[in-house]
Amino acid sequence: MGGRIALHYALSRPERVRRLVLESSSPGLETEAERSSRRTSDNDLAARIEEGGIEAFVDGWERLPLFESQAGSDPLALSRQREIRLANDPVGLAQSLRHSGTGVLPSLWERLPEITVPTLIVVGILDTKFVEIGARMCALVPHARLVVVPDAGHCVHFERPHAWLDAVATFLSEN
Repeated sequence: MGGRIALHYALSRPERVRRLVLESSSPGLETEAERSSRRTSDNDLAARIEEGGIEAFVDGWERLPLFESQAGSDPLALSRQREIRLANDPVGLAQSLRHSGTGVLPSLWERLPEITVPTLIVVGILDTKFVEIGARMCALVPHARLVVVPDAGHCVHFERPHAWLDAVATFLSEN
């Protein structure tokens, strides 16, 4: 969700953004039918979070196929990540789904050519959906570069932190 929020900010306040770094991000769902379906599923998930609590949500979240690539990660790092997730407020999570979820925010696909700042799009090769989205975004953002990190899935910064840091540091140090 952070990348989508960053895209909205970059487009609404372009004078405040000099460079943009996006990790496994999407400019949103393109059709109203897709957004409507997602709103329904996000509202259902929000209700389950409020009813079932944060631990049940995190248990389910961590089992999503999107995060399978983290299975071989450092157990201590996984444990710390779980602690952070469990510290979330269930009401806050539910509200973020209802008010800022993928189905609520408008699609930005058509507006991507308006982003004129240098943009780095980082994706993990194992996250094929976001590799495709990242390549498509890169073709639409005038000064974008796509970095596909080997042996990484959706959470590149977590799964391959050194590769992520190298890509971001190199990008930020360029003129």
